[in-house]
Amino acid sequence: SSSPHLNDALAQEAISYAGTRYSDLETLTPTHISSTLDGQTLTPGTYTESSGTFNLATSGPGTLTLNGAGQYVFQCSSTLVTGAGGIPTITLTGGATAANVYWLVGSSATINSGFPGTFQGNVIAEASITVTSGGTVNGSLIAITGAVTFAAATNVHSQASSLLGAAGSFAALANTTITNRSEEHTSELQSLTNL
Repeated sequence: SSSPHLNDALAQEAISYAGTRYSDLETLTPTHISSTLDGQTLTPGTYTESSGTFNLATSGPGTLTLNGAGQYVFQCSSTLVTGAGGIPTITLTGGATAANVYWLVGSSATINSGFPGTFQGNVIAEASITVTSGGTVNGSLIAITGAVTFAAATNVHSQASSLLGAAGSFAALANTTITNRSEEHTSELQSLTNL
């Protein structure tokens, strides 16, 4: 069941706060890694790639392991795509939690694009976010200027990330529309809790 906040004060505060956090996290100095996340094991830190896109499971099943307690920030200057070619898996070990994982996406994110998997972390996209094949998202999906679209039934469990403030309580938060399969909620700004 979903509880829409249609352009209310909480939703307005949340998306503004998310935009500020995006700007803050963007200023962190990153370590450059391969844009293909399959098979990588990372410890807490800030990561980026040179191509503009992070991919997971593009040409078959793929696993990204996050190992250790602390904050993980992925700076994707353009796009994030998971699950195009197989089941995408993000494994949390050694105290890593979805609440402390942040995906900054310069344009659009496509989660579980061809295959449903379990996505870990909070996505803050400048434009839009689409969950194509359903699956599970442990985190908040925040589209600062555009829409969040669920093309298939998706379980989203917001993690109440303290860094995201009010935005951390939302499963999905969008500036334009949130489309949940055939059900579309439209307003200037809207969000869904407990999706």
